[in-house]
Amino acid sequence: MGEETQSVAAQAKEYLKLLEGSKVDGFFSGDLHFFAEFSSYASDGGFGGSTSGGKSNDGVKISTIGAVGSERNFQGPRFAVVKVYSDYSWEVEDVEIR
Repeated sequence: MGEETQSVAAQAKEYLKLLEGSKVDGFFSGDLHFFAEFSSYASDGGFGGSTSGGKSNDGVKISTIGAVGSERNFQGPRFAVVKVYSDYSWEVEDVEIR
């Protein structure tokens, strides 16, 4: 949030550099009222590409989880199921509540 502001955008880039430098494979965030998956690197080497999640050398995998309530949601109410495998890779399933 606030990526239009130069100082916030700079903080976000610095945070991603910190995560990448610490060899963090991914993280989850909530309260953004939509489900999405991204990588800190796009396939062209820039910032931000969509991804299917899991262990990779493609940058930090980012999963945002939507809210259960219907207020302010861009998508319908939902939750996520995270499966973690023995090789430490993971898969995130987006489940809409109907």
